[in-house]
Amino acid sequence: LHLASSVSWWYKGDLIFYYDEHDEAVINKPKKPYKPRRRKADTDEVYAQRLMEWEANLPHDIDIKPKGNSMTQRYYTDNVLPHHIKHVERLVQRFGQGYLQEDGDNSHGTRSEVNIAKQLKDAYSIKMHIHPLQSPDLNLIEAV
Repeated sequence: LHLASSVSWWYKGDLIFYYDEHDEAVINKPKKPYKPRRRKADTDEVYAQRLMEWEANLPHDIDIKPKGNSMTQRYYTDNVLPHHIKHVERLVQRFGQGYLQEDGDNSHGTRSEVNIAKQLKDAYSIKMHIHPLQSPDLNLIEAV
């Protein structure tokens, strides 16, 4: 479960929740080999043996379990970040400045210079509040 909101002294934005248990991973299933045909010369025992070998070599069903609850950078950029950008723009219009604070999650685009989240923030000239990942002070967006 992910939660996001815009909060300032004068404004509290809507809560944005993200948890989609129906997100499915792309699975490339191996093709099932064709069932062997019975040859004219096959006895019942030989054909039964070939069928057993064929069944033993069938690919098993793949059970994919999600690796934690991660949000993609694409989802963050399309659905969460625009709400924050609107709030920061309101702060800039009202007070002449506004900052965005995020934690170090990969979806926020804070770990590299070239990504879609960073490009969107740069396009709107969003100033970031520098906040180290392991900062000892209290941080409203981290668990206490």
